Amino acid sequence: MKHVSFKINNHSYEVYCEPAQEVHFLRLAEWFDARVSELSSSLGRKMSQELLLVLTALQVCDDLSDCRAEIGGLQEKNKDLSFKLVNAGVDTKALARLASAIDSLEALSSELRPVNGGSLGRNEAGSVSSVAASSGSASSASAPSTDSVDSVDSVDSTELSMPLGATTPPSQPLR
Repeated sequence: MKHVSFKINNHSYEVYCEPAQEVHFLRLAEWFDARVSELSSSLGRKMSQELLLVLTALQVCDDLSDCRAEIGGLQEKNKDLSFKLVNAGVDTKALARLASAIDSLEALSSELRPVNGGSLGRNEAGSVSSVAASSGSASSASAPSTDSVDSVDSVDSTELSMPLGATTPPSQPLR
């Protein structure tokens, strides 16, 4: 067990926890301390540390109760929608695979977005270039030429960020 020290409302506390949980525990303590400070400020009066901690704990419990009710409602809604999809003959496994593929493409897309307001385009060698707007400098990443693409399986992820043969990306992200 690991000895962990932290402060809540300027009062020191010490506990033991599993070493792997130390960082998580300290983040929770920091979050709870912020909630205590927020409640203390909003009440605008001095009160005992004990009462302040109890009131904050009750607020957290109320938030947890609201979240549980919302999750229950969402689970019920999900069950109803799943039932409707199955009754309509929709292949829900195919929809799940499609959703996963969309998530993967969005992750790739976010990796390809330029920083500092730059733009993506192809240079003379056919490589994808990112040009930073502030410095005008370009960096290139090797990508296959659109002429050599035989199948979707051989397309580099950078090819998916713009239509084949385009020299600049579309003004709106592809969805």
